[in-house]
Amino acid sequence: MIAARPASFSRVVITELMIPSYANFGGKIHGGILLSLMDKVAYATASKHSGAYCVTVSVDTVDFLEPVEVGELVSLMASCGRSIF
Repeated sequence: MIAARPASFSRVVITELMIPSYANFGGKIHGGILLSLMDKVAYATASKHSGAYCVTVSVDTVDFLEPVEVGELVSLMASCGRSIF
């Protein structure tokens, strides 16, 4: 059995500069780019926590609250709070 680990063990932060090639036709960052970043931080967090290869199986809901502009830095922080192996 895997020993319990605190959430701080799996904490991962990813920061990325939003470049012009990430923009949609409206000049804002495409939602798919942001979802890809979310998937990257989820993978890094789950893999660090479990010590194994992990994949995203499902995402229930994502609400984009405001647009992201070209030139902005986007940071995502994640940690595992509860896991069942």
